[in-house]
Formats: sequence, structure tokens, C-alpha cells
Amino acid sequence: MTTEQHRRSIASLRRMFREKGPGPFDSSGSSNQNPGGLSFVELIKEDFEAHGRNWFSPGFRALAVHRFGNWRMDIRLRPLRAPVSVLYRRMYRRMIRQYGIELEYSGEIGRRVVIDHQSGIVISGLCRIGDGCRIRHGVTMGVRRIGEFGCPTIGRNVDIGVGAVILGDIHIGDDAAIGACALVISDVPAGAIAVGVPARIIRRQEPAVAAPLRLVTVDDQQPDAPLDDRGDGLSIVDVR
Repeated sequence: MTTEQHRRSIASLRRMFREKGPGPFDSSGSSNQNPGGLSFVELIKEDFEAHGRNWFSPGFRALAVHRFGNWRMDIRLRPLRAPVSVLYRRMYRRMIRQYGIELEYSGEIGRRVVIDHQSGIVISGLCRIGDGCRIRHGVTMGVRRIGEFGCPTIGRNVDIGVGAVILGDIHIGDDAAIGACALVISDVPAGAIAVGVPARIIRRQEPAVAAPLRLVTVDDQQPDAPLDDRGDGLSIVDVR
């Protein structure tokens, strides 16, 4: 490698730490699929915060390896990228052996995604997961049948329960919830809950609005009702 090539390589590495936007989704794994708007270091910091600032969280470590696997694709010179790829593969396999989290780098993982606990998590490299999702142990996402390539697209702020299985070219809407051990093989609308095998859709209920407290004076009380402790004839009564 000449001096000029060495300088270009160093300059390329420096730019990668500052770059803030990948290209469009590419399931082939030939490009960086990290979320745009943040550099690699900023993404790691954000994931660290999302996992409660716990460096030992298996979910955080698996996501960090995933981010690293995508970041290395910005190294255009293959001879320079080769040793980084070897390091990534070693870390990727360690995540599988040690924590049971299989998260291929070619999948698109949004910002502030949280992986709770560990073990039995398999996410295909063809999946797309939106910002703010929460994934628990035992979750599987991938193709529905051998030979197919369609994988789930998960919206934003989706809560995925323990042992859920999401298969096929389907879409899970924003703010949806997938129940524990549910088998999801069809689209889930935004804001809905999917439960059962196969999953059925349950709409979210609007939260009940509590009735306000009202002021009751002595005139509103029964003739024999005692006054409040202060004896001033006023009390707050919960009429809900």
C-alpha cells in the first residue's frame, strides 16, 4: 500500500465516525443499514441509554455488535475491511453462543430498540424493525416457508411479548402489541393487540377517564352526617 492509499484509508475511517446517514434498505448486506441522523458512536450511546445504561445487558451488547457489523460496510477497501469483518464474525458468533441472540447485521434495526433478557432470539437479516420497539426473549422473526424471502416489517414502538413468532412478508403497525407466545402470520393494524395461535386481533381500548372530585358543602350532606375533622363544614368527597 502506497503512502497516498494509506492516507485515503485513514481519511475514510475518520469520515465513517462522522457520517450520519445510510442509503435505502438493502437486504443483501452490502451497505450500512444503521439508522440515519446519528454517527456510529452516537448510536451506541443512544442504545446504551435505552438499555438503562447497563453495559452488561445482553440486548445492548447484541445491538452494539449489529451496529458494528453495519458500520464496517462503509470501509470500501476490501483489504482494509477484511480484518474488521473477521472481528465482527467472531463477536456475532459469541452473541449466539453466550446469549442466544441471533441478530444478523443485514437487517434494519431502528433507534432506541430494546432487547429485554436473552436466549432464543432469532431475527432474520431480511427483517425491518422501527424505532422504539421492545423485543423479549424467545422471539423469532423470519420467513414463513423455506425458499421464501419475505420477512416482517415492524413499525415504531411495537411491544413484542415473550416467545412470539412473527413470520412472512407482513407488516406490524405502529404502537401495536404482540402477546406472549403469539403466532403472527398476517398484518397487525396500528395500535392493536395480537394474541393466540394463530394470532387474532384485539383492538386497544381507550383508557377510562376518571370522574373529577367535587366539593361538597355542609348543605349537601345528610342532616346527621358529621362535619370534617376541622369542623368548618367543608369536605372533599370522592363521588366516583
